[in-house]
Amino acid sequence: MPLTPEDVVRKNFQGTRMQRGYSEAEVDGFLEEVVIELRRLHAVIDDLEARVARSPEDSGAAHRIAVEQEQLEMIRAERKQLVEEMAQMQAELDRVTAEVAAVRAQG
Repeated sequence: MPLTPEDVVRKNFQGTRMQRGYSEAEVDGFLEEVVIELRRLHAVIDDLEARVARSPEDSGAAHRIAVEQEQLEMIRAERKQLVEEMAQMQAELDRVTAEVAAVRAQG
């Protein structure tokens, strides 16, 4: 069974009649630190479990993102192709314009 912060809070230690033993103040201080850390860890666990429980919903979003990224890549490829075609057309236009200018200059 996992240790809970409440288990630590409820824990009682047997007293000692001998001189040897632990300082109650030190033990209590340490137990307080343990309780704080256990509560923090339990909160983290609860948060992670909630995220896992929501993950089927998130998988739809992940799929949409993947599809959108694929579409974006297709658009980028089409754009690159169009830019290349425009550059070729511009080069052809420049060539024809130069030819027309040359013919006009001769005539």
